[in-house]
Amino acid sequence: MARLLRIATTRPTVAVFDEFPFLAKASPALPSIIQRALDPTAQRGNTPVRLLLCGSALSFMGRILSGNAPLRGGAGLELVVPTLDFRLAAQFWEITDPRTAALIDVAAFGQNDTGREQLLAIGECKWNDIMGVGHLRRLDHIRDLLRAREGVKAERTRLLLFSGTGFSDDLRTLARHDPSIQLVDVDGLYTGA
Repeated sequence: MARLLRIATTRPTVAVFDEFPFLAKASPALPSIIQRALDPTAQRGNTPVRLLLCGSALSFMGRILSGNAPLRGGAGLELVVPTLDFRLAAQFWEITDPRTAALIDVAAFGQNDTGREQLLAIGECKWNDIMGVGHLRRLDHIRDLLRAREGVKAERTRLLLFSGTGFSDDLRTLARHDPSIQLVDVDGLYTGA
C-alpha cells in the first residue's frame, strides 16, 4: 500500500479500487491497511494520490465509512451513483443510432493536449465467447461511425476487446501488428499482464 501511495510524484494521481467489497472479502485486513497507509503520522509527507474505492454492494460500501470502521472519517466524498441503464448510457454518450448503442460495451473519453474532448477507446466484452476478427470488424465499423459524427475527435481511438475465454489466432495476429487494438483477457484484466 505504501508503494501505491508513492506513484504520484508531481501532481495528484488517482488510484481506483473497483469492486472494493470483493477485494476486502479476499483480504479482510485491506481497510485497516489503507487506514494505516493514510494515517498522517505514518506518512513521511503529503501524498498526492487520491484513492477511489468503488463497489456495487451498497450495504458494504456504507459500512466501511461508518461506526468504528477503519476508514470512518477518511472519505473526502461519498457518492452513490445510480444504475446507468442502456437507454441512459446511449443518451449520455450521445449515441442516437440504437444498433450502435447496443454494440458498445465500453466507451472511454478523455482530453487531448489542447483540452478538447476525444474518444480514447471503445470496446466489447464477451465473457463466454472466444472473440474473433468479426468482433474487431464490428468495433472498427462503430469507430468509423463515431469518427464521422461532428464534434467527435476520434483519430486515435483504440479498440478494446475483453474476453473471459480468449481470442482467435487471427485476432491475436492483427493485434500484434496494430497498437490501436488491445486484447484483454482475465489475467490482463486483474493483473495488468
